[in-house]
This record gives sequence, C-alpha cells and structure tokens, in this order.
Amino acid sequence: MSAFIVSDLHTFTLAEFIAQRLDQRGLDRDQLAQNIANSLKRVNIESVNFRYDEKTPRTKCKANTAGITAPAAVYRLARCWIYQACENQHSADFHALTALIESSFTQDEKRQSDNVEIWTI
Repeated sequence: MSAFIVSDLHTFTLAEFIAQRLDQRGLDRDQLAQNIANSLKRVNIESVNFRYDEKTPRTKCKANTAGITAPAAVYRLARCWIYQACENQHSADFHALTALIESSFTQDEKRQSDNVEIWTI
C-alpha cells in the first residue's frame, strides 16, 4: 500500500474527536480542533514528501467533518492517519501526535475497531 495524504475531511474528523476528548479547561474547542488538524495534516504531508522525495507544500486543514463520532470508527481513521504519516520515524511531531491519538481512545474502543470497515474518507 502506498502512502498518501489523507483528505481534510478525514483529518478534521479525527482532530475534532480528539479535541472533544481532551480536558478543555477553558480552551476554545473549535480552535483546538483546528490546531490539531493543522498539525496532523502537516505531519502527513511531510511524511509523504519524505517517502517519495516530493515537495508538496504544507497547507492548513479545512474545517469540515463527516459526522463520524463512533469511537471505533474514528479509531480506524486514526490508524489510517498513523500509517500514512509514519514514513519518517525520526519525526518527533509524528511520535507526539501518535501518542496524543492513542491516548484519546480506550482499549475497548481500540478492540471494537477491529470490526469496523472504514479506513479513509
């Protein structure tokens, strides 16, 4: 399977889910989701550029969600993002974002994702 840049819809759906799971403490949840989405997209683009020696410019993620909120389905989207963004194993941002993603789901939600067909949107 080739590495690819996942869609803004995919990226923002994942980012919004993570933002909702974080302890807000007065943070603007929409801005938090946007910041996470921008970081996810940047790391994904950097990974594909690294893998294929490309120069795709980094852009901000457009805020748009697919309405997918079931944790198991969102975790499948997360696993896709991790797979698409893992090409540069020396990227500290990749490892930090992966840790954030993994900590946003329970072990039960992760197990339930085994039965979900979705991979990308």
